[in-house]
Formats: sequence, structure tokens, C-alpha cells
Amino acid sequence: MATTLIRCGFVILIGIVCSTSIQAEFEWALRDGFPPPEILPREKAVELGRALFFDQRLSKNNNIACATCHRPELAYTDGLVKSSGSDGDRVSRNSMSLVNVAYNKTFGWADNTIHDLESQMHRPMFGNDPVEIGASTATLDRIIDDDNYRRLFANAFPDQHKPVNFNNIIAVIAAFEVTLISDSSPFDRWLLMDESPSTIAARGFHRFVSLGCSKCHAGLQLRIEGYFNTGVQSTDVGLMKVSGEEQDRGKFKVPSLRNISVTAPYMHNGALQTLEEVLDHYANGPNPELELQGFELTRAEREELLAFLQLLTDTRFLKLQQNSNPTN
Repeated sequence: MATTLIRCGFVILIGIVCSTSIQAEFEWALRDGFPPPEILPREKAVELGRALFFDQRLSKNNNIACATCHRPELAYTDGLVKSSGSDGDRVSRNSMSLVNVAYNKTFGWADNTIHDLESQMHRPMFGNDPVEIGASTATLDRIIDDDNYRRLFANAFPDQHKPVNFNNIIAVIAAFEVTLISDSSPFDRWLLMDESPSTIAARGFHRFVSLGCSKCHAGLQLRIEGYFNTGVQSTDVGLMKVSGEEQDRGKFKVPSLRNISVTAPYMHNGALQTLEEVLDHYANGPNPELELQGFELTRAEREELLAFLQLLTDTRFLKLQQNSNPTN
């Protein structure tokens, strides 16, 4: 499906058809050298998806939105160990960042069978163990009853007689999410040679590589595609729940380090509260799966590493008005 839709000039958007030629594609404003995503969202779909992303009326009890667990100023995480759903129940894992998800090949902490945002979104939208968004016919009626939404859906799906439906809701939220691209951190400007880092941060980068951190956190997205057991204590079996393979017990997706300074707490279960605790965790190795032997850091070396990690914060992206709640 994805190949067909991309060939027709659309993102992987359920419900959007190729015959609509009047809609403009979203205009990427990426820095030089940063590749545009292969998926091509439509401007009207992005506009509508942005509104729905922040709308609590989609939730069972009219009390949370996608943005509740994915706050722009926190790089689309929520700062909690584990988020709460519409009924108040805690979800089982830490809220993952949505930054640069357009470049992902799989989605979620521990499911290598989900390859597009639409499929991933069904779990928080309709899952009941626990309830997260808890969307239902009643929540859909709230959207249908809104005059502005009926207009926006008609604009986004002009070929459909009844465009306000969950397939289209999921499609346009996904269209908005793929535009959440962070490419202007000090680290990015260093790569472009537009800006030089401090000496301490530059040393931190070299230490980051020499310690083996870049084995998992590499490339423009500062992550590799893969699932590993980081050694964090947890009863969560991770990827094994999907694969059924004992070798996958405790394995979780490698997250990007982009904007890492604002996405605490860390790990799939939010077990580590600070970057200092993360450094302690890996220093206390060894971790055979990650091929890390453990290490010792002087106070100065620790400060160097932390200074490098601060370079990954894209303050411009975190404040972009075009990504904020349109009703504010």
C-alpha cells in the first residue's frame, strides 16, 4: 500500500486517493544535507492532523489528546515515567518521542511488525489494556458535530462523500507527525561547519565514540534500527512478547538521542531519571549484548559527555509555532 500511495504522490495515508490533484504537498523547510522523508504529506492533511493531535475530544472521557503524552516542548514526550490513559490507568511503557519518526522503519518500543504510523496509532487510539485514547463512536460524533472539522475534512478529502471517519483521522494525524522534523541542533550546525562546538563538547563527542555509544546511536538520527537489552531491570519481556523468541527477552528499540536533554525520564520504563543516571548505568557494565565493557569516568570526562549531549537539543524545533496547538 505504501509504495502505491507514494507513487501517486501521497503519504501512507489511509483514505486519501490518488485522483485528488488539486492539493498541494507539504513544503519541507530542511537544512542543507538533511534528506527529505520519502513520504509526501499533503498540506491540508497536515493542517487537519495538527488540530486533531491537540484535541481532547478524541479521547473516551474528553480529557486527553495525543499531545498530552507527546508535548512539543518536551520533544513530543511527556516527562512522566509512564503516561496515564483516559481512564487514569498507567500505560506499560515510557512515552516515546515523535521527533523524526518520518525516518523510522518500525514504531513503538518493542514491536518489529509495525512499519507505518497508521498501524502504530491503532494501539493508543483503540487499545483497552489499558485504555489510552479510548476512541469510539461517541468520540467520533464529537468531531462530526464540529462545523470547522467538517470543513477541514471536506478540504482534505474532497473526493469522499463522508470524509469524517477514523481511517481519515488516523491518516491526517500521521501526516502531521511526519512533519515533526528536528534538524537544527548545534550538533547539526557543527556537521554543516556553520558553528563550532565548545572544546568540552567536542571532547565529549570523541569520548562518546570511543566508549562505544555510537554503536547504537549513529547517523543523522543518532540511532540505529535495532532492538537490544540494555540491562535495565524490568519485568517487561519487550520484543519477546511479539516474537515469542526467548532471545528477544528484554529487548527494546534503540531511541534517537535527538533532544535527549528534554526527554527524561529515560529507558522504556522511565527507570533512569537523569542523563547522569544513564551514564552511571552504562559505566557500571559490562553489557555483552551492547558490546560495552563498562568504564570509569572522571568528573571532567563526565562533564564532557554531558556537554556533547546538550548539543543535540534543537531549541528552534521545540518552539516552532507551526507545530503548536492551533487553538492557542
